[in-house]
Amino acid sequence: MPRFNSWSARLSYNPLPAWALQVSQAWINDAHASGPREDVNKSTASAIHSLCWGSGNALNTTAVWGYNHTVRGHHPDSHTILLESALSLNKTAIYGKYEWVEKSTENLLLDETIYGDGELFQINAITLGVQQNLANVLNTNMSVGVQGSLYVALDKLELVYGRNPIGLQADLRINPELMRWQALD
Repeated sequence: MPRFNSWSARLSYNPLPAWALQVSQAWINDAHASGPREDVNKSTASAIHSLCWGSGNALNTTAVWGYNHTVRGHHPDSHTILLESALSLNKTAIYGKYEWVEKSTENLLLDETIYGDGELFQINAITLGVQQNLANVLNTNMSVGVQGSLYVALDKLELVYGRNPIGLQADLRINPELMRWQALD
């Protein structure tokens, strides 16, 4: 019989129809099944704003903060921040995202003798993309998209990752159509 030894709590609040706020805290004992024992407290906070107008037009924006505090273990405490926004205009979505993360030598699979044991590295990424809905068949959307990301890391990581690496992606998406609410008579 499994024994629950970790728990979490979340508080959500919607002060207005267009706003959603949340904070959460998790207390995780022995976070990694393999390797040495590590107890971690995880905290998050986020705010989401949604603005809709006309038919099929919306601007959605999200801000997220996260923090991992190692109570027992060897990983250093770390933060992360995410800011993203998506503009939907009928069948086209244009989006952007900024990410800032702190990753340890171990997370990045770096040689600890060269990069230090338990060192934290700050990594930034900016992503821009566009998604175009092509067709809707049998309540299923088909769309194509492209996105590009620019990564900015400390000079110390340049030998491993290069100077400001970029990532490009093209995709074909097939997903269910959005559900629509109808009043019951």
